[in-house]
Amino acid sequence: MQNLLDEHMRFFHSPVEISFSVLFLVSIFILYRKLKPQRNLVCYLAVLVITLALFSVHKSSKYMLIYLPYMVILISGLINELPADKCDASSTARKYPRLGKQLGLGFVILLYLFFNIQLDASIATEKYKGDPVEPIINRYLEKPAGECRLLAPMEFIFSGMEKLKSIQSELAYSEMLKSNKAGSKIGFLQIQSNFDIDYIILSEEYISQLGMDKVSPAELITNNLEVLYRGKQFMILKKQKNP
Repeated sequence: MQNLLDEHMRFFHSPVEISFSVLFLVSIFILYRKLKPQRNLVCYLAVLVITLALFSVHKSSKYMLIYLPYMVILISGLINELPADKCDASSTARKYPRLGKQLGLGFVILLYLFFNIQLDASIATEKYKGDPVEPIINRYLEKPAGECRLLAPMEFIFSGMEKLKSIQSELAYSEMLKSNKAGSKIGFLQIQSNFDIDYIILSEEYISQLGMDKVSPAELITNNLEVLYRGKQFMILKKQKNP
Protein backbone atom coordinates (compact mmCIF):
# COMPACT_ATOMS: atom_id res chain seq x y z
CA MET A 1 0.00 0.00 0.00
CA GLN A 2 2.82 2.39 0.82
CA ASN A 3 4.45 1.69 -2.55
CA LEU A 4 1.20 2.58 -4.31
CA LEU A 5 0.75 5.76 -2.27
CA ASP A 6 4.30 6.88 -3.08
CA GLU A 7 4.15 6.05 -6.80
CA HIS A 8 3.47 9.68 -7.75
CA MET A 9 7.08 10.41 -6.75
CA ARG A 10 8.23 8.59 -9.88
CA PHE A 11 6.26 10.95 -12.11
CA PHE A 12 7.32 14.08 -10.20
CA HIS A 13 10.86 13.06 -9.32
CA SER A 14 12.52 16.14 -10.86
CA PRO A 15 11.73 18.90 -13.39
CA VAL A 16 12.51 16.46 -16.21
CA GLU A 17 9.78 14.03 -15.14
CA ILE A 18 7.43 16.81 -14.08
CA SER A 19 7.45 18.37 -17.56
CA PHE A 20 6.46 15.08 -19.19
CA SER A 21 3.90 14.20 -16.51
CA VAL A 22 2.22 17.60 -16.86
CA LEU A 23 2.02 17.15 -20.64
CA PHE A 24 0.54 13.68 -20.18
CA LEU A 25 -2.04 14.76 -17.59
CA VAL A 26 -3.09 17.86 -19.53
CA SER A 27 -3.54 15.78 -22.69
CA ILE A 28 -5.68 13.26 -20.80
CA PHE A 29 -7.73 15.99 -19.12
CA ILE A 30 -8.45 17.94 -22.29
CA LEU A 31 -9.11 14.94 -24.55
CA TYR A 32 -10.41 12.32 -22.15
CA ARG A 33 -13.41 11.67 -24.42
CA LYS A 34 -11.00 10.41 -27.08
CA LEU A 35 -9.66 7.64 -24.80
CA LYS A 36 -12.51 5.21 -25.50
CA PRO A 37 -10.96 3.72 -28.68
CA GLN A 38 -7.71 3.33 -26.74
CA ARG A 39 -9.31 1.37 -23.90
CA ASN A 40 -6.94 -1.62 -24.19
CA LEU A 41 -3.87 0.61 -24.22
CA VAL A 42 -5.12 2.54 -21.19
CA CYS A 43 -5.81 -0.69 -19.27
CA TYR A 44 -2.44 -2.15 -20.20
CA LEU A 45 -0.66 1.04 -19.16
CA ALA A 46 -2.55 1.07 -15.84
CA VAL A 47 -1.52 -2.54 -15.16
CA LEU A 48 2.13 -1.70 -15.88
CA VAL A 49 2.09 1.33 -13.60
CA ILE A 50 0.43 -0.52 -10.71
CA THR A 51 2.64 -3.61 -11.08
CA LEU A 52 5.79 -1.54 -11.17
CA ALA A 53 4.63 0.43 -8.13
CA LEU A 54 4.15 -2.79 -6.16
CA PHE A 55 7.42 -4.54 -7.00
CA SER A 56 10.05 -1.92 -7.85
CA VAL A 57 12.77 -1.26 -5.30
CA HIS A 58 12.97 2.50 -5.94
CA LYS A 59 10.88 5.40 -7.15
CA SER A 60 13.54 6.27 -9.70
CA SER A 61 12.18 7.54 -13.00
CA LYS A 62 14.53 5.14 -14.81
CA TYR A 63 11.96 2.40 -14.28
CA MET A 64 9.47 4.47 -16.30
CA LEU A 65 11.24 3.22 -19.42
CA ILE A 66 9.08 0.09 -19.12
CA TYR A 67 5.89 1.97 -19.89
CA LEU A 68 7.15 5.27 -21.34
CA PRO A 69 6.57 4.11 -24.97
CA TYR A 70 2.89 3.46 -24.23
CA MET A 71 2.49 6.88 -22.63
CA VAL A 72 4.08 8.47 -25.71
CA ILE A 73 1.77 6.50 -28.03
CA LEU A 74 -1.24 7.58 -25.98
CA ILE A 75 -0.24 11.26 -25.92
CA SER A 76 0.59 11.25 -29.64
CA GLY A 77 -2.79 9.73 -30.48
CA LEU A 78 -4.64 12.28 -28.38
CA ILE A 79 -2.75 15.26 -29.80
CA ASN A 80 -3.37 13.94 -33.31
CA GLU A 81 -7.11 13.91 -32.57
CA LEU A 82 -7.19 17.50 -31.34
CA PRO A 83 -7.52 19.30 -34.72
CA ALA A 84 -10.46 17.05 -35.63
CA ASP A 85 -12.15 17.45 -32.24
CA LYS A 86 -15.57 18.98 -32.79
CA CYS A 87 -17.69 20.93 -30.34
CA ASP A 88 -20.98 19.41 -29.33
CA ALA A 89 -23.81 20.44 -27.07
CA SER A 90 -22.38 18.94 -23.88
CA SER A 91 -21.55 21.17 -20.93
CA THR A 92 -17.92 20.08 -21.06
CA ALA A 93 -17.64 21.13 -24.71
CA ARG A 94 -19.24 24.49 -23.98
CA LYS A 95 -16.83 25.10 -21.13
CA TYR A 96 -13.78 24.00 -23.08
CA PRO A 97 -14.40 24.79 -26.77
CA ARG A 98 -12.13 23.40 -29.43
CA LEU A 99 -10.07 26.57 -29.86
CA GLY A 100 -9.45 26.78 -26.13
CA LYS A 101 -8.32 23.16 -26.06
CA GLN A 102 -5.97 23.69 -28.97
CA LEU A 103 -4.45 26.84 -27.48
CA GLY A 104 -4.16 25.31 -24.00
CA LEU A 105 -2.56 22.07 -25.12
CA GLY A 106 -0.40 23.89 -27.68
CA PHE A 107 0.93 26.16 -24.94
CA VAL A 108 1.81 23.16 -22.74
CA ILE A 109 3.56 21.44 -25.67
CA LEU A 110 5.61 24.57 -26.38
CA LEU A 111 6.65 24.82 -22.72
CA TYR A 112 7.58 21.14 -22.74
CA LEU A 113 9.68 21.51 -25.90
CA PHE A 114 11.34 24.71 -24.69
CA PHE A 115 12.31 23.19 -21.34
CA ASN A 116 13.63 19.93 -22.81
CA ILE A 117 15.55 21.54 -25.69
CA GLN A 118 17.24 23.76 -23.13
CA LEU A 119 17.99 20.72 -20.99
CA ASP A 120 19.34 18.77 -23.98
CA ALA A 121 21.64 21.66 -24.84
CA SER A 122 23.04 21.79 -21.31
CA ILE A 123 23.63 18.01 -21.32
CA ALA A 124 25.30 18.18 -24.74
CA THR A 125 27.76 20.81 -23.51
CA GLU A 126 28.81 18.60 -20.57
CA LYS A 127 31.23 16.70 -22.84
CA TYR A 128 33.31 19.86 -23.22
CA LYS A 129 33.95 20.09 -19.48
CA GLY A 130 36.52 17.32 -19.60
CA ASP A 131 37.05 14.11 -17.69
CA PRO A 132 36.02 14.53 -14.00
CA VAL A 133 38.26 11.66 -12.88
CA GLU A 134 41.63 12.63 -14.35
CA PRO A 135 42.23 15.83 -12.28
CA ILE A 136 41.34 14.04 -9.03
CA ILE A 137 43.59 11.08 -9.86
CA ASN A 138 46.50 13.38 -10.63
CA ARG A 139 46.02 15.55 -7.54
CA TYR A 140 44.92 13.25 -4.73
CA LEU A 141 45.88 9.65 -5.50
CA GLU A 142 49.32 8.92 -4.18
CA LYS A 143 49.84 5.49 -5.70
CA PRO A 144 49.27 4.50 -9.36
CA ALA A 145 45.61 4.70 -10.31
CA GLY A 146 45.64 1.11 -11.52
CA GLU A 147 46.22 -0.02 -7.93
CA CYS A 148 43.49 2.13 -6.32
CA ARG A 149 40.02 1.17 -5.22
CA LEU A 150 37.65 4.14 -5.28
CA LEU A 151 34.20 4.91 -3.88
CA ALA A 152 32.76 7.77 -5.93
CA PRO A 153 29.65 9.32 -7.53
CA MET A 154 27.98 7.48 -10.40
CA GLU A 155 29.34 9.87 -13.02
CA PHE A 156 32.86 8.70 -12.19
CA ILE A 157 32.12 5.09 -13.11
CA PHE A 158 32.46 5.07 -16.89
CA SER A 159 35.48 7.33 -17.11
CA GLY A 160 37.17 5.69 -14.13
CA MET A 161 36.64 1.98 -14.71
CA GLU A 162 39.58 1.72 -17.09
CA LYS A 163 41.90 3.87 -14.97
CA LEU A 164 41.28 2.32 -11.53
CA LYS A 165 41.60 -1.14 -10.04
CA SER A 166 37.96 -0.96 -8.92
CA ILE A 167 35.27 1.66 -8.43
CA GLN A 168 32.03 1.55 -6.44
CA SER A 169 29.21 4.07 -6.39
CA GLU A 170 28.10 6.03 -3.35
CA LEU A 171 24.56 5.02 -4.32
CA ALA A 172 25.40 1.38 -3.52
CA TYR A 173 26.34 2.34 0.04
CA SER A 174 23.17 4.38 0.40
CA GLU A 175 21.18 1.26 -0.49
CA MET A 176 23.14 -0.90 1.96
CA LEU A 177 22.32 1.58 4.72
CA LYS A 178 18.60 0.90 4.32
CA SER A 179 19.08 -2.50 5.96
CA ASN A 180 21.46 -1.16 8.61
CA LYS A 181 19.88 -0.37 11.97
CA ALA A 182 22.59 2.12 12.91
CA GLY A 183 22.31 5.79 12.01
CA SER A 184 23.37 6.92 8.55
CA LYS A 185 26.74 8.27 9.65
CA ILE A 186 27.64 5.34 11.91
CA GLY A 187 26.22 2.86 9.42
CA PHE A 188 28.29 4.26 6.55
CA LEU A 189 31.48 4.24 8.60
CA GLN A 190 30.81 0.62 9.60
CA ILE A 191 29.99 -0.56 6.09
CA GLN A 192 32.86 1.15 4.31
CA SER A 193 35.33 -0.30 6.81
CA ASN A 194 34.40 -3.78 5.55
CA PHE A 195 35.61 -2.97 2.05
CA ASP A 196 39.16 -2.46 0.90
CA ILE A 197 38.61 1.11 -0.30
CA ASP A 198 41.60 3.42 -0.80
CA TYR A 199 39.78 6.70 -1.50
CA ILE A 200 36.24 7.92 -0.91
CA ILE A 201 34.70 10.73 -2.95
CA LEU A 202 31.24 11.88 -1.87
CA SER A 203 29.05 14.36 -3.75
CA GLU A 204 27.03 17.07 -2.02
CA GLU A 205 23.84 14.97 -1.96
CA TYR A 206 25.48 11.94 -0.37
CA ILE A 207 27.62 13.89 2.09
CA SER A 208 24.33 14.80 3.76
CA GLN A 209 22.52 11.54 3.05
CA LEU A 210 25.32 9.42 4.53
CA GLY A 211 25.69 11.72 7.54
CA MET A 212 29.26 12.69 6.69
CA ASP A 213 28.50 16.40 7.09
CA LYS A 214 28.28 15.75 10.84
CA VAL A 215 31.24 13.43 11.24
CA SER A 216 33.86 14.42 13.81
CA PRO A 217 37.66 14.22 13.41
CA ALA A 218 37.74 11.60 16.18
CA GLU A 219 35.28 9.38 14.32
CA LEU A 220 37.34 9.66 11.16
CA ILE A 221 40.52 8.71 13.01
CA THR A 222 38.76 5.75 14.65
CA ASN A 223 37.74 4.50 11.21
CA ASN A 224 41.20 5.12 9.71
CA LEU A 225 40.02 7.95 7.45
CA GLU A 226 41.88 11.14 6.56
CA VAL A 227 40.22 14.16 4.95
CA LEU A 228 42.05 15.28 1.81
CA TYR A 229 39.45 17.81 0.66
CA ARG A 230 36.23 19.10 2.15
CA GLY A 231 34.03 21.50 0.22
CA LYS A 232 30.38 22.09 -0.48
CA GLN A 233 30.21 19.96 -3.63
CA PHE A 234 32.73 17.23 -2.82
CA MET A 235 34.36 15.49 0.10
CA ILE A 236 37.48 13.38 -0.51
CA LEU A 237 38.72 10.92 2.09
CA LYS A 238 41.74 8.66 2.14
CA LYS A 239 41.72 5.32 3.90
CA GLN A 240 44.68 4.88 6.22
CA LYS A 241 45.83 1.30 6.40
CA ASN A 242 45.99 -0.30 9.85
CA PRO A 243 49.51 -0.65 11.23
